[in-house]
Amino acid sequence: MSTESTADSIASVAADWTGRGSHVDFGINEIVPLQQGRFLGHGVNGERKEIEILKKLSHRHIIQLVGTYSHGPFLGLLLWPVAVCDLGTFLEDCDTFMFHHLKAFQSIKKYSIQTLRRVNALDPAKHEPRIKGTLDHFSQLGLKLNSIFTYRKILNESFGCLAQAIAYLHEQRIRHKDLKPSNILLYREGLRVTDFGTSTDFSALTVSLTENGERGTPKYFAPEVAAFKANGRAADMFSLGCIFLEMLLQLVKPAHVDGFRALRPEDDHSFQANLHMQHQWYELLDIRGSVLQRLLAEIKMMIAVEPNQRPTAVELVEHLTLIRGFGKEGDPMLWGACCAPAIPSLSSAAAAIDDLQNELHGLTKELELARQDAKLAREDANLLKTQNARLTSMIKKAELQNLALREALAKKSANTEADATRFGSDTDTAKTEKLKVRYAELEAEKDAW
Repeated sequence: MSTESTADSIASVAADWTGRGSHVDFGINEIVPLQQGRFLGHGVNGERKEIEILKKLSHRHIIQLVGTYSHGPFLGLLLWPVAVCDLGTFLEDCDTFMFHHLKAFQSIKKYSIQTLRRVNALDPAKHEPRIKGTLDHFSQLGLKLNSIFTYRKILNESFGCLAQAIAYLHEQRIRHKDLKPSNILLYREGLRVTDFGTSTDFSALTVSLTENGERGTPKYFAPEVAAFKANGRAADMFSLGCIFLEMLLQLVKPAHVDGFRALRPEDDHSFQANLHMQHQWYELLDIRGSVLQRLLAEIKMMIAVEPNQRPTAVELVEHLTLIRGFGKEGDPMLWGACCAPAIPSLSSAAAAIDDLQNELHGLTKELELARQDAKLAREDANLLKTQNARLTSMIKKAELQNLALREALAKKSANTEADATRFGSDTDTAKTEKLKVRYAELEAEKDAW
C-alpha cells in the first residue's frame, strides 16, 4: 500500500484487508501473509487498549490502524503507512552523515575533526558500517545529497507538525505518555506519531492527571513522572521539549551528540535529572538567528520543572506560528507544507494596518463629534438652569409684591370703610374701584409669570 493512498482507500482496506474482515484469526498452522515489524510487547491488554485508542484517532500525523489479527498467543496490528525509519534513527543518521562529511572536509575550521574529538565525537570505525544505511534512508525520504546540510529540511519542518499532532491528541483527550524519537515515524510525505500502548484515554475523566499506569521511557520522563507524582498532559509537553532539543542540536551543532550526552551525566543521561545543567546545554548549542533563538526560548518553557509553567500543545502551536511570522526569507520554516499556518505577507499586513488606522481615524472623528455634542448639551443645560433660577427668583419677587399689595389693599379698604361710616361720604369710592382694577391687573400679571 502506497504512503500516498487516500483516506477512502485506507478505509476500504481496513474494512476487509484479507477478504476475511478487519480482524482475522489465523490458525496455528496458517502462514500470516505479512512481514512482522517491531514487537510491541505491551501484552494483550495493552495492545487492545492501543487498538481502541487508534480507532478514535484520525490525523495526518498519527499512525493509522488498518486491521488486526491473532496468530496463536499473539495479537497483531496492521498499521499504515510503512515508515522509512523513526526520528531516533534519523537523528543518528544525521550525526553519522555529518561526521563523515566533516572527516572528508577537515579544512572546515569550525567543524574540524580535532574539535569533534575534543567533545567526544563517535569513533569513525563505528560510523563506517552505518553510512550506507544512512544514505539509503536519506534517499528514501527524498533528500538530495547535494548539500552537507541536506537533512535540515526534515528537521526544520517537523517542529510544527509534531506540535499539531500532540495538540490533536490532547484535544481528543488522549495522553501519549511515551513520547520519544523512536515513536515518531518518518516517511517520504512527512511524519507520524506511533506506539499508543502506554497511552491513556481520559475522555471519561474530568482531568488528565493520573498517578498510576505505565510511565514511558525514563530518558524523556517529566520530573513529576520520575517522582511518581500525579501527572497530566504537561508531562507530554516536557517529553516533546526534550525531543525538540535533540532536533535543534542537529540543526545547529551537528556531530555533537556525544558532547550533549556528556552534559547529562546523571540517571542514565535523562533530561529531567540533569536540568541543573541546562545553562551548559545552551552554551553548547550557541544558537544564532532570531527564529531558532525564539524556538529555544519556547523549548525552555516546555522543559520547565513545574508542569503549570509549560505551554499547552495548543499554545505551542500558536507560539510556533508567531515565531515563524517573525522570520525572514531563508530562516527555518518550522512547519511542513501539510501544516503550515497562513502567515500574511508584509504587503497584506501593511494593508491590514492601513485599514485599521483608517477605521481608528473614523472612530476618532466620531468621538470628537460626540464630545462636541456633549459640550453643547452641557452648555444648554447650564443655560436652562440659569434661566430657571432667574424665573424662580422673579416668581418669588412677584409673590412678595402680590402679598404686599393684598395687605395694602386690605388696609386701604378698611380705612375707606371707616371713613365712609364716619363721614357718610363716598368720595373715595372711585379710587377704590381703581385700586381693584389695578389689583386685578397685578393678578393677571402674576398668572402670566
